[in-house]
Parts: sequence; C-alpha cells; structure tokens
Amino acid sequence: VSVKYLTTEIYRIVFEKNVTNDFAGGNGSAEDPYIIANADQLSLVSKNLDACYKLINDIDFEGMSYIYTLGSTDASYNGTFDGNGHTISNIEIRSSLQDETNVTMAPSTGLFGSIGKEGVVQNLTLKNVTVKALASEDGIGLENDNSYFNVGIIAGVNGGKIANCTISGSSSLKFDRTKSKSSNRCLEVRVGGITGQ
Repeated sequence: VSVKYLTTEIYRIVFEKNVTNDFAGGNGSAEDPYIIANADQLSLVSKNLDACYKLINDIDFEGMSYIYTLGSTDASYNGTFDGNGHTISNIEIRSSLQDETNVTMAPSTGLFGSIGKEGVVQNLTLKNVTVKALASEDGIGLENDNSYFNVGIIAGVNGGKIANCTISGSSSLKFDRTKSKSSNRCLEVRVGGITGQ
C-alpha cells in the first residue's frame, strides 16, 4: 500500500461590496449620480456623503420602519441630492447615534443631519413626515452640559443650498429629552420646518 501526501493550499478570497451595485444605476459623480428607486437605496446615502444622487421614483414609506438621519453634525452631506421632482412620503426620521464622550454636542436631526457648504438638496417634496429627536437615540448622557439640538425636516443644519424643496401634508417635529432634576445642564433646541439652523 502506498500513501501519498497531498498539500492543499487554501486561499481566502475577500469580496469587497461595491456600493454602486446597491443602487439602480450611476457611479455617484455629478455627471452620473447614483440612481435611487426605492426606500432601501435611500438609506444607503449615509454610506457616501460626498456622492451625488437622483431619485427616479416617488418613495412611500407607508408600513415601513423608520430610518436614521443621513449623516450627522460631524459628517455633513457635501454632494448633490436631486429629488428630480419626486416625493418621499409617510416617513419617520430619527436621530442617529452620537458620541457620548463630548461635553458640548450638537445632534442634528432631519432627512439630512447636516448639509455642508458644498452640499445641495433640490427638487424634492417631503410629505407626511415625522422627525423625532429622542433621548434614547441621541446618545447624550445627563452628565454632559451645554448641549444643543438642531431639528428640521430636510436638515438639522444647513450650511449649503436647499432649492425648490417643499414640505406638504401632515408633518411634525418631536424633541424629547429627559432631564435630571439635579442636573444644571443648559439645553438649547433649534427647530425649523425646513432646517433647524
């Protein structure tokens, strides 16, 4: 009986997820923006806050779960988001999680947490929107002082350009923050229909 020892080499192949494949088309450039056709694709905007996007359908969130704010105070949107005349409706937007270690913080809640100086949001209608900045979501502990919050439907903070955008239907903004009776925290809330600040 002869025994042969065979050496088997095992190769580990890592497939890197291509964000482009998650959209209905485009490459995220100004000339060829990512194409958004549904709710799942809209939530992917937060993965690349410098890319350009374009809606090709109305998106109705009726019966769907809430989404988190796209971006944050420290991660502003600096691309171009073109609603292309379409409507996002029946959507609930909640605060994205924030870093608990900062003493002074500015959680910003809206469809976009913050629009940067290069950011553009245009040609979009938001209908029947609920924006919730909740204590359980903002991540700020009661020990932190001088906290302020920016809450708006399109953006918590706008440092860029919002053009030809409309808020319609029954839309609401809710801020809910638990405050300890023994705390001397200074809390400032900036609320607006389009943007908080």
